Amino acid sequence: MESSNQILTLVEERLNIMKDGNGGLVYSTNFKILVGSLWYLTATQPDIVHGVGIVSRFMKTPCQSHLQVTKHILTYVKGMQNDGIFYSCANKMELVGYIDNDWAGDIEKRKSTLGYVFHFSSSVFSSS
Repeated sequence: MESSNQILTLVEERLNIMKDGNGGLVYSTNFKILVGSLWYLTATQPDIVHGVGIVSRFMKTPCQSHLQVTKHILTYVKGMQNDGIFYSCANKMELVGYIDNDWAGDIEKRKSTLGYVFHFSSSVFSSS
């Protein structure tokens, strides 16, 4: 992954990954370690929470297509190494929250997906 080019998008818009993904099965222990490491990284890079949540659904029997999405997230993280959260002193300290619900967006189980983001001043501090 060190020689990969950086990308600016975390996951594709309207990314629909099926449980029975494309390609053969991958070694699930290594996939779980990789996803667990990405979850740990969300403490300092909250912008990857949504993508990591998507790939976490397939930890029981991961396929090549699930691994490709996970590698895509790693490539995104590589490009964002120098970015972070900066809290500046502003005259207007304001808490703002946005919530979005995707009714039956999970194409396999027809479950709804909820996403939220909270800003304090000019920085994001919580998202899903």
